[in-house]
Amino acid sequence: MKTLKLTSMVIASLLFVFTSCQKEDTYPSSNSNSSSTQSGTFKVKMTDAPGNYAALDVQITGIDAYLENDGWVSLNNEIQHVSVLSLTNGVETLLAYKGMATVGTYSKLRITFGNDNRLTLSGSSGVGGVSGNGSATVQLLWDGPREVIIEINEQIFANSEAEVLLDFQVVQSIKEIAQQYIINPVITEIKDASTGLRGEVQGTANAAIIITNESTELSTYLDASGNFLIRGVDEGVYNLVVIPETTSTELPQEQRIENVLISKGEIKHIGIINF
Repeated sequence: MKTLKLTSMVIASLLFVFTSCQKEDTYPSSNSNSSSTQSGTFKVKMTDAPGNYAALDVQITGIDAYLENDGWVSLNNEIQHVSVLSLTNGVETLLAYKGMATVGTYSKLRITFGNDNRLTLSGSSGVGGVSGNGSATVQLLWDGPREVIIEINEQIFANSEAEVLLDFQVVQSIKEIAQQYIINPVITEIKDASTGLRGEVQGTANAAIIITNESTELSTYLDASGNFLIRGVDEGVYNLVVIPETTSTELPQEQRIENVLISKGEIKHIGIINF
């Protein structure tokens, strides 16, 4: 009997060890890949190159990214309203955030707009029959599809973060035709937000800011405080032109600053420009 009991205990012990080994093999080790290490995060933000308007409010109904070899991936399908002209001088808004984005290469963004898009005209702009101290808000009409495709090149690795900063080009996006305002959004990616030009203009309520060289022309408008910021500028030497707003009876005056050197990784401050 003792021999039989001892044999039974040995067999039971072996079965326990064997079963334990099987359980350990069932679960991945700490060094193996899991779903949490096969994804990253994806952010889409927007800023603005301002225009000579009091406000621009757009409705966005969806933001998608194109994953190579897989197709379109939704980043945000909630309806949101964006006050575009409040996004000046480095102010940004978060349009989409996906915390479990599949690893891979994303080559395009798609922004889908809704029906509720409104433009508030500046009382001093003198466009569309609006002048003096008054202002008016108009419903924007569409010229073309309500989807805007932006080319990007973002690589998401496991446990990494990708961030895309978009620039809504207001001046190029709005047109007036027979006192109707048409929107065709021009949105580009700011690939290098750390390189650019900023400054302040005094002595005029508003002005257009243009920087040019042999291959590039970029423009913006002053914000309500008289400041301007242009980001995503390639390093190089530029000419700066400041064109203040004038009435129809005034001759436009402008100031030029030649040979402005912009270095990579620097937001150059040009200082105060007086009129």
